[in-house]
Amino acid sequence: MERVDRAVTEGNTDGFIKVVHRPNGEILGVTIAGGHAAEAIHEWILAMNQGIKLGALASTMHVYPTYSMGNQQAALSVTLDRMLSGWSGRIIKMLGKVMG
Repeated sequence: MERVDRAVTEGNTDGFIKVVHRPNGEILGVTIAGGHAAEAIHEWILAMNQGIKLGALASTMHVYPTYSMGNQQAALSVTLDRMLSGWSGRIIKMLGKVMG
């Protein structure tokens, strides 16, 4: 929760969001521990019930600053990790070095 601006401004950064997922982005389960966890979990429940994948959750606009921004950040982190792994990740990293 240290990266969630709302938690930082309220001094409430103890906690985490853990996402269990398939390689294709299907969400299997989520654990949220920390401030406002009971409110933030609803987005994940909806995503699992409706078959919404991590990439869609990561690209959905979220109100700022809220604790639910942590949901988007968690989904984005997993999505970026997947993008940067394997052969596609090697290409992206190589392009970053060439252009940077």
